[in-house]
Amino acid sequence: MKKKLVINSASCDVRNAVEENYSQYENITIHAASVVTNQSGKAFLNKMPITLECANMIETEENVRLSVINGRIEIKSTDKIPSERIILMVNGSVAIGANTENYLKQCAAIIVNGSVLYPESMSSYLNHMTVNGKSACHPDDAIILKKNAVVDRLFSLRAKNALYWSSKRMIMVDPKLNAQELKEKGASFSCNEVIISESKVEEFLSLIDERAEFVIVPDGTSVAEGNIVLDEAAVRKYGKKLYVIGDVTVPFEKDCLDSLEYLSINGDAIVPKERSEKFSDMLEKITGDINIISSKTGCICDRQYIRVTKWMLEQSELDISDCMIAELDSDIDKELIMERLKIKDCCMVKCSKEQSDAIAMICKDVGEIKIFQQDSMEFSESDMQSQIAELTNNSDTKVINAISYVM
Repeated sequence: MKKKLVINSASCDVRNAVEENYSQYENITIHAASVVTNQSGKAFLNKMPITLECANMIETEENVRLSVINGRIEIKSTDKIPSERIILMVNGSVAIGANTENYLKQCAAIIVNGSVLYPESMSSYLNHMTVNGKSACHPDDAIILKKNAVVDRLFSLRAKNALYWSSKRMIMVDPKLNAQELKEKGASFSCNEVIISESKVEEFLSLIDERAEFVIVPDGTSVAEGNIVLDEAAVRKYGKKLYVIGDVTVPFEKDCLDSLEYLSINGDAIVPKERSEKFSDMLEKITGDINIISSKTGCICDRQYIRVTKWMLEQSELDISDCMIAELDSDIDKELIMERLKIKDCCMVKCSKEQSDAIAMICKDVGEIKIFQQDSMEFSESDMQSQIAELTNNSDTKVINAISYVM
């Protein structure tokens, strides 16, 4: 019996692939971010039973070396110039320095599955670069700060006569921060966004790149980075005025909503139904979604098989996620499904024909909704094991998972 081959890789080099080595496979599937090929490789791809899914197809000859780096790489002006032409593939992050044009000219292609940071002076040498992720270009002489850079009184004391740059945002809410002191030192700032206290806007205008978006918050506001729970400990740590860069969860008991004077969220929020009205009344702004949950919501995740009964939904709302197969009893009516059930990130949901339209409305990122026959609604243990085996394993299929694969 002929077999199947599945290759999952960041890069796949088919330039030297030999047909005889793969003739035993009736089907070859290649999932890759980038495929490196040449005339011989293209002939191999066209002749063999290959299904190809890739983001980038790079055509080059054999004398161009494929260099794959996993992690972070920094290209500096002092680095040794490669003696041969290379295809540089990075699964991670790349920081390109100034005066590196000779190194970049030796790159036939640069593929980055991650992020890239480079100076403006090198932009013209990066036409052959492909980025599957984020790229940021900074002024050549700028001092590079973190993506969420805090400019406070300590920063002011250490500031230099320089342009400070952040790829994302700067946070200027410290009441002791003095704009005049920074002006005298010659400091200036460039970023996409500035979170700034209301009283400091006018005095800082001349120091900040005019392209930056201002997010103005009340004086005394603290900025929290990362996901937080809005409980009494949050008030003790941050105070009563809060701007959150991350997701927020309001607990079922002892939340701090009654104590807060200001709340703005750059992220999503999870809020108990009983506190949703209070939350909405005092919330200034939110960029993401507000997810209202009940105190009687049940959660089931990471199961191979889960059977959903009418009794389960009568007891509480139910969230099912990351399961292989979820099957619904046929006596659950559509109204109960719509009101009480949520299913996401599951491979398969089995239901009756009458339930299928309701199931389609409450499912998110589900691989398949399968309608079972009315004369065979029982899903036996052997059926379950058979279906899971079909979804997860095939003895005639060889699977290769690799960062880089050469055929």
